[in-house]
Amino acid sequence: MGKLIQFCTGASRFNGEWHWQAAGMGYVIVTENKHLICIDGGTDREDAMAFIELLEETAGKKPVVDLWILTHPHDDHFTALYEISNHEELRSRLTVKKFLCTVPDELPWQSKGGTADAKEDMRRVFSIAPGLGAEFVRVQRGDVFDADGTLIKFYHTYTDAETLEDPNELSMVFSVQGKHKKAMFTGDSYASGLAAALKNTASADLRSDVIQIAHHALNGGNRAFYEAVGASIALVPISASGNRAMKAPEETCSADNDWAIAHAETVLKAFTGTVSIDF
Repeated sequence: MGKLIQFCTGASRFNGEWHWQAAGMGYVIVTENKHLICIDGGTDREDAMAFIELLEETAGKKPVVDLWILTHPHDDHFTALYEISNHEELRSRLTVKKFLCTVPDELPWQSKGGTADAKEDMRRVFSIAPGLGAEFVRVQRGDVFDADGTLIKFYHTYTDAETLEDPNELSMVFSVQGKHKKAMFTGDSYASGLAAALKNTASADLRSDVIQIAHHALNGGNRAFYEAVGASIALVPISASGNRAMKAPEETCSADNDWAIAHAETVLKAFTGTVSIDF
């Protein structure tokens, strides 16, 4: 039977005073024949090494990743993969066939000074595929990929967005259909991105067993989208510190994310450790 693994990043274990620290995010889908699909990966070199060890434990020595998907170019999502691509001792331990990512060549808010390191972030993102020796694929809404019978379908990319003011708005929305369950991934989507995915997709196509709660369960999310997905299992890439902040002032909370978590039968939070479900 296949598996869906939620990776506990180093940042997910942060338990100190809350200052909007990102929690990091990483997922692995393992097919019945041990083909691998990876999503994001984490924040730093420590996460990179731990993620590779997870792949080795799951699929054996020198694992082969069919598809590695980057939800959006924020460092807590892509830096672990960048570290792998940039260091021979790490990248020699695995093979990545395709790197899937859809981001603009230039970030439209760079000139506003809103994200001081945006240019460096983009440079690092675009260096990942060459560093890995992987094929770089820019996906579009409606694209479907098949990895050993597991289907990945994309419902939203930044090209469908009406406005772009924050790197989180580059988050892709997509599903992964395994043999037994379907999971919906949202990255750090805000309400507008999920509303666009809902508008452009038949509700029946969004229906899933598993939902990755948007933006580490803090601000973001969209109740109408979550209702259409109707998932019974919620994956929450959140830190212990962030988990406490969910019950704090309204500015750090999302009623929509709270709703999705409250209506799930099973809630798996990343800070409790790396976990897997049958998929």
